[in-house]
This record gives sequence, C-alpha cells and structure tokens, in this order.
Amino acid sequence: MQTDLAACHAMDVEMTALFDSVDLDGTFDAFCQENMQRLRNFLRSQCRDWDLVDDVVQDTLLTTRDAWPRIHGYDRPMGWVIQAARYKLMKHLDQRARNQAANIDDVSPDRLTEPTSPKEAHDALVALLLQIPRRQAQVMYLAHCGWNEAEIAGTLGISRNTVRAYKQEARQRLQQLISEQEEDDRRRE
Repeated sequence: MQTDLAACHAMDVEMTALFDSVDLDGTFDAFCQENMQRLRNFLRSQCRDWDLVDDVVQDTLLTTRDAWPRIHGYDRPMGWVIQAARYKLMKHLDQRARNQAANIDDVSPDRLTEPTSPKEAHDALVALLLQIPRRQAQVMYLAHCGWNEAEIAGTLGISRNTVRAYKQEARQRLQQLISEQEEDDRRRE
C-alpha cells in the first residue's frame, strides 16, 4: 500500500513536470513567433552582415530556450533576449575585422534616393546607425522602436542619464551625417 502511494506520488510529480514543460514550450513558441522579427531588426540595426545576424538570432534563440524556465516570467523577457543577442553579436564582431562595412561614399549616387517604402526607410536608418558608435546606435534603435529610457537603461545596463546623453550625441551625429550626405549630393550634381 505504501509503495503504491509512493509510486502514485512519483508519477504525479512526473506528470506535473511534463505539463509544465509543455506549457513552457507553448509560451516559448508564442514568444518566438511574436518577437523573432523584432530581434532580427534590432541586430540588423547593428550589423550589415545579414547572414551573421541570422546566425546570432539562432544562437540567441537557443540560449533563450535554455533560459526560458527562468526568464519567461519576466515583465519584459525581450530585454533579456536583446541583451543576450547584443553580447553574442559583439563576440562575433570582435572575432572579425571590425571595419568591413562599406562607407557611404562607396555607394553610387544613383542608389541614394529617398526611401519609397518602410523597408527602405528602415534600411536607410540602419545604414546611418552603422556609422555612429555602437552604444549610441543601440540606444537610438531601441528608442525608435518605442522603448522608454528606463527600459533601454535596464536592457543595456546603463543609467537613464547615460541613455539621454547617448540619444543627444547620436542625434547630433546623425544630423551631421545627413548634412554631409546632402552636401555631397549637391556637389555631385
């Protein structure tokens, strides 16, 4: 009788663990479907090499899956995911030569036109963000995606004042880059 109770208890524990893992799998799948493109867009704002971005996305999702039992209850698990992806991307980029990206001056003028679609506008933003310091670009991209200063600060591990300073410096540098681009366009005409 006692062994039957122990066996029932053990089976109950196993069934609970099984149902919990199925629930975690479901929430993880839903999280991935909802956020994978946002993660990819964030990484693309940091890196032109889309193959590398896809590799980092996959690597990050594997790491996220392993950590899902711990992070699924966070208010914003996407913050944890972006931070993990950022570190993974930095690791990959540090292993490569850092300055492989094409300079804006290397792009033919006929390709530099006003964006005609949201995707083109996004690509133009990414091209500009790749020309400013990485941390400023990260702050600007997250702000562009609607994150507030506290969320950006928490995700990037910096203070809110630093977020404000990076945003101000990035805006000034982006305005300078755009002015230089427009001046170059006028000279070419």
